[in-house]
Formats: sequence, C-alpha cells, structure tokens
Amino acid sequence: MSRQMAPWVPLFQQSCKNNLNEKHPFTPFQFSTVEISTDDDGNEEVRPRVRTVVLRDFLFNDKKTNVLTFNTDLRSDKMKVNSNQKQYFESCFYFPGTWEQYRLSGEWFSVSLNGENEIDDKMLAKYGILIKEIIRSNDKNDDTTSTTTINEKNNDKTNDVDENNEMDEQGEITDIIYRFPECKDWNDEVMREWCTLSRSAKSLYRKPPPGEILTNETSKILDKIQRGVDGAKEDAGLENFCVVCLCIDQVDYLNLKDGRGGERRVFRRCFDAVLSESDLEDELHDEHDDTITTTTTNHDNENDEKTQEERATAQDDEEEEVEEEVCGIISGHEIWTEEEVCP
Repeated sequence: MSRQMAPWVPLFQQSCKNNLNEKHPFTPFQFSTVEISTDDDGNEEVRPRVRTVVLRDFLFNDKKTNVLTFNTDLRSDKMKVNSNQKQYFESCFYFPGTWEQYRLSGEWFSVSLNGENEIDDKMLAKYGILIKEIIRSNDKNDDTTSTTTINEKNNDKTNDVDENNEMDEQGEITDIIYRFPECKDWNDEVMREWCTLSRSAKSLYRKPPPGEILTNETSKILDKIQRGVDGAKEDAGLENFCVVCLCIDQVDYLNLKDGRGGERRVFRRCFDAVLSESDLEDELHDEHDDTITTTTTNHDNENDEKTQEERATAQDDEEEEVEEEVCGIISGHEIWTEEEVCP
C-alpha cells in the first residue's frame, strides 16, 4: 500500500524553509478552537479561543501522514476540553518574508505519557494514520515481525520501491503490512518529540501550572528553574508534556506577492470514497477468498501437469495481486481537490 502526500504539503514545506533563519529559527502560528461552556444561569456559551504555538513536526516525522504537531502543557487551558465532543480547530500561518498565508482547519487530538492515548479508530482511518510493519522473508515461518513507523522507511532510497515488496539492508525481500497505532507507538512518538527539545524548553514543563496565581513560593520556584538551580533532572516535567496532532481537512493558501495582486488556492479533503475499518477488512477477506478459490480451480482444471510447488507459486502471485488491488482502496482514503479562487 502506498499513501500519497497531500498536494499542499510540498508548498507548505517550501514556505517554512524560505522563512527560517538564525533570527527566526522556529515557525509560530495561531491555533484557535471553540469552547462550549455553561454560564451561571445554565445557558450554553460558545466562545472562540486562540493562542500562538510553535510548529514542531509532522506526526511520526512523516510528511505522508499530512498531520502537523505542536507541543503544549497538559495543564494548560487549551487541554481542558470536553472529550465527548469532536475537537475542531483552525490555524493560521503567516510568512512575512514571502507574504504567504495558510489557513488550516480540521480535527485535533493529543497524546502524552500521562494518558491512555486511545484514539478513535474511525478518526485514524479517516485520516489514514497508520503504522508500517515489516515482515522479513526469513522470519515468516517464525511468525516474527519487525515494526517501524512509516517515516523510517519512507526516505529517498525507498520511495521508488513497491512498499508491498521491499528489500531490507541485507537485500532480503520483505512484506509490508499496515495497522493502526497502539499505545506504545504513541508513547514512542511523545518521547521522540520530547528528545528534540532543548534543556531550557523542557524546563517549561516542570514550572507551576500555567495560569496559577503567582505567589512568593511560586516566584521562588520559577526563579530557580530559570537559573537552572532547582535541582531537577532534565526529564522532570515529562508527565506534563503533550503532543497535539492536527488532522487537516482544508488548506486556504494566499500568496500576496503574486503579480496579479494575489494568488489564492484552496485544497479540500474529500471523504466520499472512505471505507470504515470493518468494510476494509471484509472487502480484503471476501476478494481474497473469492479470487484465490477461482484461480486455484482454474489452474487445477487446465494445468493438471503442474507440480504442487508450481501451483503454490502461482497462488502466491495471485494473492499479491489481490492485495495490491485492495491496497489501492486504502490509499483512496485521502482524496484532495485543488481549485484557484479570487484572492
């Protein structure tokens, strides 16, 4: 199965690259959400919330996920949300060096070491968030697999190779399967992003809770942390660290430097062809069984002179063909449209 990078990703990556320098080593952006609360009279209130955060990476360090991440403190107000409601967001990036703006909208979720990290499979299927497992040819009989996140194999050396039949570093043929991330995968991603932070950035997560009333005691704690004499280990505060994942539904791109007075393009994700996890499993099972049964019968009737080994080889080939066809259905989850609109 191969997944496609969204058409806005290379454009966005280039904009980030063009605007990073020694004076501006990070990419800040605005992250806005809607907070639903109840006032003193029992009336429902809907209020917008916006804050500035820093772009960290693509989820699993893989651009093909099309999922952006930033880090925050679990104790902050932005994380005090109703878990029973879908979490929608809109973010705005502005790049002053190139006069470009990106408005991104979609759904978000968070993962941390201090949580269960049970992300809804429907959401993972909707956005194609998968983990790749590599099964080496010499390990098939032992029922052992080697697991890796997608980014570790989707580099320049392997992008031109069929992902369903790759060669590892020893030149052995491997099979590739995909599954939804599990708790260990999320924990590994949290630790990966944590390890990219500087020591001073990590110290922010062992400060008193954001928004807490400042007292003489908390002032002393903040002073010691700032001077690096609080005596805490570098990983202190990891329990407060959180990775926020932005799953993109729409990107509104505006380039104000265009000679025509502005260029604006809108990228939209379409879901008409999306199948649920159970639908995918049923289709894979049904097509696989039907095709293999029909193929085996035809081969037995028309090629009785073939040896059992030859028939087994032919059946394996048919299995691979069916698997490739079903993988095409999975890669159809992410369908993007692009249209130019008036700026």
